[in-house]
Amino acid sequence: MLRVFVRTGPRARVAVVLQVVTTRTVLVGKGRQRHRVRQTVVLYRLVSQGVAGAQGRLLRVIQVAYPTARSVRATLTVTTLAGRQRMVHTATVTIDPRAATLVVVASPRSVAGGGMLTLRIRTTPHGQVSITLRVVGQKVTVTGTSRKRHRVVHPVMLYQLGVHGVADARGLLTVRLHVGFHPARLVRATLTVAAHGPSTTASVSVPVVVAPR
Repeated sequence: MLRVFVRTGPRARVAVVLQVVTTRTVLVGKGRQRHRVRQTVVLYRLVSQGVAGAQGRLLRVIQVAYPTARSVRATLTVTTLAGRQRMVHTATVTIDPRAATLVVVASPRSVAGGGMLTLRIRTTPHGQVSITLRVVGQKVTVTGTSRKRHRVVHPVMLYQLGVHGVADARGLLTVRLHVGFHPARLVRATLTVAAHGPSTTASVSVPVVVAPR
């Protein structure tokens, strides 16, 4: 969202224009008369109009829907018309890529070995999603000799499952995971979901319990 605050004359008409433009070079003419011409191309244009209040103030909240994978510069032009007086103000605005968003609901939170785990994911439209389920145990080793002996705890990967998916046009994705780990007792697992946007990544970790069947 872009907030534009304008102070002008009472009841003045206001036009706010946001544009993303680029230039391209084309060849025109024939034979020896061919030459290059630089043209301006409008990639995005948004117009918002309003009328200032009795005190000459106006606030416009603009939703910028220009999709971009990198930061781009746009030109913001504000034109006011109060009676016969016309004023134009121009500023540069940077449009950044949309940050990845992520909401994950896992059910059930306790699943038996060999059972199914259902994930309902909400993220950016058509976002890439990676899902990893890990069960990590511990292994204790003894190092050193005589009085300098001590125990060292090492993490051990007991089980790992990874899948990938793509959200739909509404940013929704449902995934059913088959948990192939069969523990002899209750163990804790970590479910990690990562959503990848154009230039950002959001991740969520959810604890899950895997029970004996």
